[in-house]
This record gives sequence, C-alpha cells and structure tokens, in this order.
Amino acid sequence: MKKKILPIVILFLVFVSLTSCTPSENIEQGDMQYKAKIVSIREETSFLQDGEDGYTKQHIEIEILDGEYKGQRLYTESFLDVKNYKNFDIYKVGDRISVEITTDLKTNENYVSINTHIRVPTISIISLLFLATIVIIAGIKGLKTILALILTVSCVVFILVPMISKGYNPVISALLSGIIVTGITLTLVGGLNRKTFSAIIGTFLGLACATVFSLVASKLMRVTGISTEAVGMIMITDLGYELDIRGIFTAGIIIGCLGAVMDVGMSIASSVAEIKKASIKISKKELFYSGMRVGRDIMGTMANTLILAYTGSAIMQMVVWKIYGISFLDMLNREYIATEVVRALCGSFGMLLTIPITCVISSRIISIDIRKLEDETSG
Repeated sequence: MKKKILPIVILFLVFVSLTSCTPSENIEQGDMQYKAKIVSIREETSFLQDGEDGYTKQHIEIEILDGEYKGQRLYTESFLDVKNYKNFDIYKVGDRISVEITTDLKTNENYVSINTHIRVPTISIISLLFLATIVIIAGIKGLKTILALILTVSCVVFILVPMISKGYNPVISALLSGIIVTGITLTLVGGLNRKTFSAIIGTFLGLACATVFSLVASKLMRVTGISTEAVGMIMITDLGYELDIRGIFTAGIIIGCLGAVMDVGMSIASSVAEIKKASIKISKKELFYSGMRVGRDIMGTMANTLILAYTGSAIMQMVVWKIYGISFLDMLNREYIATEVVRALCGSFGMLLTIPITCVISSRIISIDIRKLEDETSG
C-alpha cells in the first residue's frame, strides 16, 4: 500500500473510535442474554383429529456457556407447528443457542427463553471463504478490496448507524458516510491520481442526485418509511428525542445505491483515462463522447442490478399478496412495495446520472500530458 494512503486510513480509524456506538442513556437495557448448548431433548408430538401431526413440544435441557450462570444446566420448552412448518429444522442436541434468563423474585426460580441459534461462527466461515476467494482471484488488488470492504462496513456500523440513532440528520449523515467510503475505497482501488479524483467527484454528485430525487419522490408518493417492524419498535421507544423516519429511509437509499454508483464512477473514469492514453491528441469533446458510449453499455446491466436487488428483498411479501389474490396494481399502492419501488428507481436514477457527470469531469481533468497520465494510472 502506498504511504499516501496510510494517513487516510488512520484518520478513518480514529473517527470510528470516537463515534463508535454506545447504548442510549434513555433506553432501559433488556434481560441479559447468554450463550448455551443444548444437552438433551425430549419431544412430545400432539395429533389433530384427522390423525395428522399437530405440533411438537420439545423439553430442552441446556448448559449455560458464559456469564454468572456458566456451567449450570437449566430447562426450557419449544413448540413447533409441524403441519405448517414441517420443512423447518427443530432444535437438535449440540446446537448452540442464545437464551434469556429471568428470575422469579418470590420463588428464586430461573426461567429460560430461547432467542435464536448462534450463527456468528457460520457467518465467519462463509465470510472468510469469500475473502479468500477475492485474494485468490485478484491477488494484491484483492487485499486492497478486502481492506476497502472492511472499512466500508465499519463506516456504516460505527459511524452512520450511531449518528442516526443519536438524532443527527440521517440524510447528511449518510452523505458524509458516503464521502468517506467513496474516498477510501476508490483511493485504495485506483490509487491517488486524477482518474480516482474524477471518480470520487462523479460518485458524490451521483449520490446527491439520488438523494434529491428520493426526497421529492417520497414526498409526492406519500411514502413515509414506517411500513416495517423496525420502525414500529422505534416509534414506541422513549428516546428523549425524535428520529426523522423519512430521512432514515432516504439514508437507506443513499447507502443502498452507493456501491453501484462507485462502480459506475470508477468504470467511466478508468475508461476515459485509457482512451486518453491510447489517443493523446483526442479532444475533450471526443473524450466525453467516448466515455458516454462506454457508459451506455454499462447502463443496462447496472440498472438491472439495482432493480433486481430491491425486487428480491420484497419477493416474499409479493408472493404472500399474490396467494391472497391481490393484483399487481394493488401491490404498487401498498406502502411496502411503493417503498421498494422508490428505493430501486432513485438508486438507479443516481447511478444513471453518474455516467454523464463523470464523463464531463474526467474528460476535463484527465486531458493532461500523457507522461503524467501514465505515472498516475500505473498506481
């Protein structure tokens, strides 16, 4: 890695450490959660009047793996509707789970409720496999990609989410996070040069266009962003301050389309740089139109990428409504689907405008002496 990049990374890490998430003083902490392992299971299956399985009741013995109850064996129960959920796995001996333990103050008896399976180890293995694949395919560039990916996730988790949860303006927070992610990611991938600088400016302006379009579209379509369970939990929580739900919705659009916009911005800037290297005497106007021709080829697949990504996130709800006879036009009127439509169209809108914006910027910035261009693009 170039020494020039290190100050950027260091500043980013300092920023992360200063803004890392801390629990709100206004929120009461919930019951303590503990890791546990299932030691034994005894099942009881009830039957319906027609002789089919009704539900399975599991008497589960667990061993607590951490905290004040570590080593203790406790008991709990789990129910599963076998008729409707027969293709789903029930808890098995050896499973590691997360549980909550509450104590009855009168009887001093502990009651255990199961939260969920512990999935972090599996997620870690899959993630490591993904990262290893990047390195195998891309080599040193892959290592830079991994570092950029880690910094991107850190920016969202440790900067954007805490800022929004503490009451800062969600749109401004998302744009600032987008600038940080764009600057670090494109610098790591493309180096410190005019090509990268053009891509960064084009990406930010594309994000700004997506932001304006999403604010206008959500206002006209009366999309509030309150159609999810998470929003309901926020609204019933006494924070001591008010969160901008529609702003959080817009922030989600900005972060959701950031990757595609960065991809388009860097692709256009790189194409313009390569065209300039191949034809030193090409004019700025010709360079712009050359970049636009490349952009038109990128446009179709990238728009599909965003549309399909957001459609995929809503497919379960669409299947449910189709089963219940709700027409496609009626689906579009539902806020849940309208929300996904706004996300997809606004993200695509920002991505599409990034193409001409980056072409204009890069055709001017990269029209420099070929020797300087060679030195910069080699980084």
